[in-house]
Amino acid sequence: MTEKELENNTQDSVDIAQLFEFAIMLLLLNEFEKVAKGGNQAESTNTIRNDAKKEVDRFKKLLEVGVLASLNNVNKSTLDGLKNSKDIKYYDVSKHADNMLDNVKKYVKSKGIVLDGQKMETFFYNLCRDEAKAVVEGTTTLEKAMENACRKIGQSGVSIVSYDNTTRKVDVFVRQELLYAQKQSYQDIQFKYAKDEGITVFETDAHPDARPTHQVWQGRRWDITGKLYPTFEELSHGNGSYDDYNCLHVVSPVLDPDSKESYTEDQLKNINTKPFTFRGKLYDGYSAKQRMRYLERQIRACKREKNLLDEKDLDNSKVAQRLKNWQTEYNQFCKAYGTYPRTNRTRVYTK
Repeated sequence: MTEKELENNTQDSVDIAQLFEFAIMLLLLNEFEKVAKGGNQAESTNTIRNDAKKEVDRFKKLLEVGVLASLNNVNKSTLDGLKNSKDIKYYDVSKHADNMLDNVKKYVKSKGIVLDGQKMETFFYNLCRDEAKAVVEGTTTLEKAMENACRKIGQSGVSIVSYDNTTRKVDVFVRQELLYAQKQSYQDIQFKYAKDEGITVFETDAHPDARPTHQVWQGRRWDITGKLYPTFEELSHGNGSYDDYNCLHVVSPVLDPDSKESYTEDQLKNINTKPFTFRGKLYDGYSAKQRMRYLERQIRACKREKNLLDEKDLDNSKVAQRLKNWQTEYNQFCKAYGTYPRTNRTRVYTK
């Protein structure tokens, strides 16, 4: 299974996550608008907290359906490819789906939903303080205040506080969790097959522009016993692992240890994108991938902001121009990089 196939399997669940994100943003804006028009701030804060809890509960139920459907697709394809594995029909690959769902249920809670690095009610309070106060004092118009609110919410997005003390957007969190769960389910089947057949030699696949630490061992063989090939620990010398979070390298059992390896030394040496210059800056393959992720984040942020402005019938010309500029740079950068734009990474939910 390729990285692209794994990525495509997650899109439905990512769309659900984005729908949840958009619903939360609209709830925030609607409550802000009430306050800006003279509503009670404390009452609106309580309302938004209750509405958010309902949205979170609904999101978890929808996401569970999307996660299991996505994993069932990949599990079917991997099982079809391993029909000769002993007792494979008794192997339960749902545990990784359960782990992923546990992560979502643990971290997608009211206290875990943050905007601009703040708890949602704190963000709402500050938004009202900064924008609604200006409306009440007559230093700005409601329309301008709403535009500012759309910009702040759109740029921030809804983030999740994750277990490694970082924050990630909902759609990114779902994508990473799903990809990792799918990869681990596939990997577990491979290891069970190897154990059933008494296979101790494995080969890791390789892809261009991998993490520098992973390039040390990708595309090479290793032996659990260390008799025919080095062990993975000896091969990697502490440079990461195929089990590292968000790593999509796949390990496959080697039926014939004397067979020709999938990658030659020359192929591995030249697998990465050759350094190139874009707008006066030099990029290697790995830094180019990081730049692509940055540009995709900017595009998503602009789209979120534009969607919110459109929802409130506000002028979107400035953000539309920013979006166009980011998209132009993204397409030009992909061309210079020698790759294609990842449209599934720049999508956001629209009504």
